[in-house]
Amino acid sequence: MREKENYHKYNKIDGILAVCVFAVSLCLSYFLGFTSMDQSIPYIEEQIISLFESIGFVSHFVNMCDWAAFIAQTFWGWTIPPLVIIIILVARKQKPASVGFRRHHNLCACLLGIAAGILTALVMISVLFLEGNHEIFSDLMKLKPSIVLPLLNVLLIGLPEELEFRAFLQSRITGLIHNRWVAILTVGLMFMSVHLLHRKYYPMSIGKMVSCLLIVVFHLWYLFVYRKTDNILAAAFCHGIYDYLIVNV
Repeated sequence: MREKENYHKYNKIDGILAVCVFAVSLCLSYFLGFTSMDQSIPYIEEQIISLFESIGFVSHFVNMCDWAAFIAQTFWGWTIPPLVIIIILVARKQKPASVGFRRHHNLCACLLGIAAGILTALVMISVLFLEGNHEIFSDLMKLKPSIVLPLLNVLLIGLPEELEFRAFLQSRITGLIHNRWVAILTVGLMFMSVHLLHRKYYPMSIGKMVSCLLIVVFHLWYLFVYRKTDNILAAAFCHGIYDYLIVNV
């Protein structure tokens, strides 16, 4: 039987460390969202493009330079927070299971995550269709079959964000906030804020404000997937597959 995580066992030190991790993530979001995207990293971009071309990956993108620049310039965003979390886990002598890494049932968790991600994407695509984007389903059908690209989304987006927000922050913040729903809403707003610190949301509009609120809703959904499966891989695959489908249509 899997060892269920006790979400009420953390103390103030855990809560303060969670806030520190969020502060690091917030600073990185500002730097990567507003500052580094103005810079060019031609050598790194060239190397990434060469790598993707060698595995036949280039056909997935109209502009490979954009994708390569994104990977190169956001490298610290998806490496530093997980590294800080690992250091904290070791220092606090907390098990990997406390952030959803399990020894068993991982294949089942991945499959459930994929199914949940596809379902989430279909719901969002249906909403966009009803709002007047009648070409969105045809765009979805034009997606080329790929294994590498969805896995990259899971590895570079889904897993780091789920580890940070759903597995680490949501459990440790209870050391400071004891009310369950206040804690959930607080981390949801944290999740929204790191996305909000990106230039694509500015200038702000009604549509972009709604998008921000949807980020909180997605936090609730990903947290539901994580808590029900008690496995970080389920939430990571759900998040990564959803992003892959939505971004590419």
